Amino acid sequence: MPPRDRCYDCFRPTEHCLCRWIEPVDNRTGILVLQHPKERGHAFNTVRLARLALKRSEVIAGYVPDLARDAELPSRLDGAGLLYPGPGSLDMSKLAPAERPERLVVLDGTWWHARTMLRDVPALGRLPRFALPGGLTSGFRIREQPAQGCLSTLEAVAAALRLLEPDTPGLDGLLRPFEEMQRMHLGATTKSAPRTRTRPRPRRRALPGALTGERRSLVVVYAEVHPEIEPGARRPLVALAASRPATGESLAAVLPAALGIEGAWPELALSRGKMIAVEAFRARWRAFLRSNDVVVAWNASTFGALADQLGPLPRTLELRPVYRAWRPHRGDLDRIIAAEGLAADAPRAATRAETRLWNAERVIDLLRAAAASS
Repeated sequence: MPPRDRCYDCFRPTEHCLCRWIEPVDNRTGILVLQHPKERGHAFNTVRLARLALKRSEVIAGYVPDLARDAELPSRLDGAGLLYPGPGSLDMSKLAPAERPERLVVLDGTWWHARTMLRDVPALGRLPRFALPGGLTSGFRIREQPAQGCLSTLEAVAAALRLLEPDTPGLDGLLRPFEEMQRMHLGATTKSAPRTRTRPRPRRRALPGALTGERRSLVVVYAEVHPEIEPGARRPLVALAASRPATGESLAAVLPAALGIEGAWPELALSRGKMIAVEAFRARWRAFLRSNDVVVAWNASTFGALADQLGPLPRTLELRPVYRAWRPHRGDLDRIIAAEGLAADAPRAATRAETRLWNAERVIDLLRAAAASS
């Protein structure tokens, strides 16, 4: 089949060109999008629509290591704020006029890509952070959002500009091409979608024995490793949290390797008050772990990091595939917690490792309840 002709502005097939619905917006707040290259060619990427509509907008596409090495990027971020939710982010609906940023940096990519950008591009870690108010819902029907409350890049930019400069003409029409793109796509797929058989859902496997019963030999861990850019490089632990749910015993520490990544401390919620020498921590770990324990982590990569730093582990169990066999949601641990509605009661004043350890424990509780009721 020959390739279809495309519009070289919106880059959509000419029969689905969106340019007629794009109205220019003379925005006062500059928008700078840092885009992962994988998003640039995606058929339903919305940054292109924002770039065509907004008078003051710019897109920089690059892989994380390239952005981290870009010597000109820090100066291009002067006076900007970063649109990124999390601890320390200012609610944009509550800003005084003097607190509003002159330029807003938006990260375009998967949530994993965005977190990696923030972690590994030092210039981003120095920016003040802003967040949209809670309760917003995405209208993106043709591209799945990772969790409730997540928005496409264009939706996030439109919501931010409505809060920062509500009197700017044209903001209400910023999402019109986005809506038309979805209307045309859904109309085409409805006409051409073939009939398919519904396959029977595979039988669930029983929960592993380590997650059932009294669980006295169950140890849950979450580890943070040094954010090395070089692939395959040794990544020392910077923080670790572990618990024995059956008894309430816990172990948490920040390790000296964290001293080299102070820019990432706000994201990791680290503090010097929890730092401990490596040898002292290894002694505590050896006293905490028993030979008959089963060490459970969300990702199998955690086991390699632990063994490299703390010595051989007893039996291990990766939690993520167990969850996927029982529940419908997909994504990383943060997305799962949000999708399951479990995030509200997470502990405060904790490192990110401790918070995610709590999250992993809640997933185990959820699986036990699902198994008991099936």
